[in-house]
Amino acid sequence: MNTETAVNALCSLISLAVILHLWLRAYPSMRVEEFRQDVFRLRNSMFDAAAKGDIDFDDAMYSIVRNVMNGMLNDADNITFFNFIAKRLLIEKYGQSKQFEEMVKPSLNALPKPKRDIYDQYMTRLGMALFTLIAKRGFVVYSAFRLTYVIGKLRASAMNLLLPAARLTEYEAYQIGRSLPQ
Repeated sequence: MNTETAVNALCSLISLAVILHLWLRAYPSMRVEEFRQDVFRLRNSMFDAAAKGDIDFDDAMYSIVRNVMNGMLNDADNITFFNFIAKRLLIEKYGQSKQFEEMVKPSLNALPKPKRDIYDQYMTRLGMALFTLIAKRGFVVYSAFRLTYVIGKLRASAMNLLLPAARLTEYEAYQIGRSLPQ
């Protein structure tokens, strides 16, 4: 192996390490921070609506929606597709969904229609932010699986460059499309 090949291999490995770090560490945390910023903007918007008088700070729905937003902000790191499904199933199993519904429905029905519509808009926007986070995190998982496949192919190609064919196993030779010497 000559020096140029070794330097190219080292640069490739460093580049792959940087890409993996960005893809598996930085990208997911960036998505969580983006979600948090969306929820903060939404919460601030709801506060502004209450300050203008469109909704009241004293409404039970204001407290409920704000508490839901605060809960999502606190738990944003743990929101994944699988956690979301598991929590929904547990909530349904233990009847907490009905408790929440029994708390929300009277509070929402006690409000005039314009205020109800405002709270519905906030909950819809919050749901969309949650869905976006889950979808983007799912993309990362899919991409990670895809990336392992690509890394396997790159590893096999690097072995092709760095190792003579006689040292390859039959499977490795098959992976890179090379035949072993007879």
